[in-house]
Amino acid sequence: MPSQPGARPGSLDAVTPISINTDDFTSSDDESGRFDHKYIGRLLVLRWGLTLAYVSLVVTGFLPVRDIPFVAGLSWYLAGNLLYTWVWMQRRPIVWHDRIYLYLDLVTVVTVMLAVSNMQYPIWACFIMLMLAGAAEHNAVASRVYSGACLLAFIGTVVFLDAMGWEDVSTSAAVVTTVILAFIAYDLATTFEGNRRLRRYIRRLTVTDPLTQIANRRRLSALLASPPNVDHPLAVAIMDVDKFKQYNDSFGHFAGDRLLQRLAEILKEEFPSAIMVSRYGGDEFVIVIAGDSADKTAGDIFRALNEHPIDPMAVSVGVAIWPDEQPTLDAALALADDRLRLAKKSRRSTRKATVSA
Repeated sequence: MPSQPGARPGSLDAVTPISINTDDFTSSDDESGRFDHKYIGRLLVLRWGLTLAYVSLVVTGFLPVRDIPFVAGLSWYLAGNLLYTWVWMQRRPIVWHDRIYLYLDLVTVVTVMLAVSNMQYPIWACFIMLMLAGAAEHNAVASRVYSGACLLAFIGTVVFLDAMGWEDVSTSAAVVTTVILAFIAYDLATTFEGNRRLRRYIRRLTVTDPLTQIANRRRLSALLASPPNVDHPLAVAIMDVDKFKQYNDSFGHFAGDRLLQRLAEILKEEFPSAIMVSRYGGDEFVIVIAGDSADKTAGDIFRALNEHPIDPMAVSVGVAIWPDEQPTLDAALALADDRLRLAKKSRRSTRKATVSA
């Protein structure tokens, strides 16, 4: 990296501040498409529990219902529960089910209200449970859309009951209830979006190196444990700064930190298609990128660094190919680390691809 006029190598003036976006390496297991087997299992218990409670109240006479809406609604509810049970048994996310199951539940609540046909029973409170689920499962926009659907369903059900003469609906009570539901919907969407942003920030902190703002070792370990589904080999490269301690002793630890920040910036800039650019620890960085040749990958790394020379810094690199050379990414990283040590021992020019085959 060229130094600014009058700046000595390693000085604060020689390295400009950086800002690296971390969104591309954080995990996306949050607001949509989530699947946790225990979590889904608990919701499944809740669904069947509500079904049993509903049937029990009707059978015992505590909840009078109209026969035809009751049978139709219960059949729909049981079908939805069986579908949810099937999804739970798959132990994996079912995208189309994630998108529609809340709307299926909305139809269920409407059928229950029609079967009961009595606004004195607070069946409408089930709409709050649905809006709560929508706010928890979806982002703010999707949550508000779903809450709007709940409000329209409630209003439509009340109008239908009144029009059919099944219930003498109090207009003032219906309006007040609608207003309360609207405020609850807004509050839930806003509150959950705030919590969602906080969780996203915390997740980012757990996988971000605080100094360089690139992926940390925790995020790298997650990648190594769950390799991406690709149809081409991956090159796993590990790089460290030669004589980094001497650099720190000569220019100070703060200058050493800025050097590592600059290295992270260069790697992210020069390898935008990399699956992972991570700080492994200390002055070591790991790059996981598409490639089938250790020598070529190392050469690409050195050429990239030569485009941004940081004198008097020099680096060494070790590379291994997965799955051609090792069956797992973790084993490939271990082999790359062995090659890095051999490269450093060889004392070749660190401006060349010092990879031990």
